[in-house]
Amino acid sequence: MKISEVPNLYLLDLENMQIIIEELKTEKGEKIYSIYQNRKYNINEEKEWTPDVDKAKKIKEEELPAEVAKYLNKLGIYVKVPKVVEKKEQQKVETKEEKKQVEKKEEQKQQQQ
Repeated sequence: MKISEVPNLYLLDLENMQIIIEELKTEKGEKIYSIYQNRKYNINEEKEWTPDVDKAKKIKEEELPAEVAKYLNKLGIYVKVPKVVEKKEQQKVETKEEKKQVEKKEEQKQQQQ
């Protein structure tokens, strides 16, 4: 798997840590995320590496993409899943329920004929 571009780089500032979220695209166009903490990393005894966050967009917890919020929660970094997504999920459920109701009505009409 090769990374073809990094369209978005986010910096999430939580109470006790800063999280860097890189949105990456593969050569096949698939979207994946790289999530790590903003801190110094020891490469070996002599070298350290600190992520470059100068170009990162500062993002609030409420502005996180829903996918990222879910991934963070799975990693034990608890954030709120945006309400907009919750509404979309509810709409999907309503749409499925509506489809079932329409199908039942059509079946009833066919049985009556």
